[in-house]
Amino acid sequence: MDTGFRQTVMRLLRENMPAHKRNYALAVVAMVLIAASTSALALLTREIVNDVFVAQNKAAIGGVVGAVIGLSIIRGFATYGQTVLMTKIRAAIVASLQERQFAAYLAQSASVFSGASPAQFMAKINLSAASASTVLMTVTTNLVRDGLTLAGLIAVMVSQDPIMSVFALVIAPLVMGGLSRIMKRIKQLAAAQRDLEANVISSATEGLQGIRVVKSFLLESEVMRRVGKAIRAREARINKLARTEAISSPLMETLGGILIAAFIVYAAWQSLTLGKSPGEFVAFITAFLLAYEPAKRLARMNLQVQKAIVPVQQMYEVLDTMEPEAALAGTAELQVPEGAIRFENVSFTYPGQSAVLTDVSFDIAPGERVALVGRSGAGKTTIVNLLLHMMQDYAGTISIDGTDIHTVTLDSLRRSTAFVAQHTFLFSGTVRENIRFGRPDATDAEVEAAAKAANAHDFIERLPGGYDAEVGDSGDLLSGGQRQRISIARALIKDAPILLMDEATSALDGESETAVMGALDSLMENRTTVVVAHRLSTIEKADKIIVLDAGRIVATGTHAELSERSPLYASLFLGLAEAETGAEPAADTKTAPEA
Repeated sequence: MDTGFRQTVMRLLRENMPAHKRNYALAVVAMVLIAASTSALALLTREIVNDVFVAQNKAAIGGVVGAVIGLSIIRGFATYGQTVLMTKIRAAIVASLQERQFAAYLAQSASVFSGASPAQFMAKINLSAASASTVLMTVTTNLVRDGLTLAGLIAVMVSQDPIMSVFALVIAPLVMGGLSRIMKRIKQLAAAQRDLEANVISSATEGLQGIRVVKSFLLESEVMRRVGKAIRAREARINKLARTEAISSPLMETLGGILIAAFIVYAAWQSLTLGKSPGEFVAFITAFLLAYEPAKRLARMNLQVQKAIVPVQQMYEVLDTMEPEAALAGTAELQVPEGAIRFENVSFTYPGQSAVLTDVSFDIAPGERVALVGRSGAGKTTIVNLLLHMMQDYAGTISIDGTDIHTVTLDSLRRSTAFVAQHTFLFSGTVRENIRFGRPDATDAEVEAAAKAANAHDFIERLPGGYDAEVGDSGDLLSGGQRQRISIARALIKDAPILLMDEATSALDGESETAVMGALDSLMENRTTVVVAHRLSTIEKADKIIVLDAGRIVATGTHAELSERSPLYASLFLGLAEAETGAEPAADTKTAPEA
């Protein structure tokens, strides 16, 4: 057992078991009763054979029968108590580790999740927690229960025949030597199993999430090929691991059979030559046979722990190396009396990619409406993410009302901003709950007022249940336009001095967009607004337009100014005009998920 292995097991015990010491103490009492009753049953067989069958003592029958029944009852109830208590502890530990890992991921910068599948994160969290509980339960249950049971049965064996006991114990090191080689191989095979489990979940989730695209492009066979490939890779690893683990069974069975055959020869010699009573031999064999299962479990315990320890070590690597994004932020409270924003020579690069922003500098005056425009990948959304401090490792300075946002707490920064995302996300729950996420202490009247300002009140009233209607997973019971307006209401109710919108009206039809933009006009008064815009109506109403290309600002000005002196802006504007002229508005009512 290597040092890292021992340290991981000890850390698991140290961090998780103290909270359950009362239940575990009761479980240990149950384990002691199991061990004692099992050993007593083995010892009782000597009296059964010698007194009842050899001596034919009728008076002993009642006592022996009563003892067997009593010991069996004790053993049964003790097993029940130990199982219930340890299952309760196991479930609590799994829940605790799942919450701990999820909290650690949730505290990370948004850049940690870029390019990664949520299903992979959840698969790793679940597997790590389950593996940790397996390690803990194996160590705390098998080691104690089976160790005590084995010790009691060995005591019975030694008391009946010391010579046969010594012979049995000599074989143990040979077994352990063979198992140690198996352990090393199992650890190697288990190292990659966690990723294979995550790949299966990720591939299947991806295919189901994009089911409309899959069906519309006839991609069923391709999705099935990918999922099948991941499943077969996992299947092959499981089979290989099972073959390696199973090698211990023939090893134990063969050596056990040889021992029993040797004991029979030895006992027959003692009985025929020395006249020894058969009760001692039967008690010894009974104890030996009863000791086989706990001994086998103890022998395999290291195999099971070695198999499960890899995901646990990977879990601790993540927990120990992850630094919460709040730790990278400042400690001052941001005050936003006006809402002026300044970018000074800001550059940003995602890990392993080329620069997304290069030396970006601009000023936004208090209450000014600024539209960010440019081709896809120009860096528009990255500017919004940096303002929200979703990523901290940028060069340059971003300040709000003269305060570098690196020096302020994340909570105070994000309390000062309201955000409407490009891809609308709603939580499962009711319409009211989703709007109230913007300000948890908002009254029902304030929720309805925000919905009215976002032109959402009327359609909400028509939903079954109104504001208490369920929106479904990710809002899939609503249309795109309905989801968008609820997200706008969520931003409105926050009443923050700075408003950030990433294509906030992209899912609205023309009529709804007109109504929502009218409501936003009044909201934007004396509030600084930054909009990642692709719609003409949004761009034309901006006080200032910043044109980006390949991560750099290439032009700044009003719509009229840029139309004359910026060829890139003119081409973008013309393309938008042509696209919107031929576009059909999205339907705003929905009875099934929108395509």
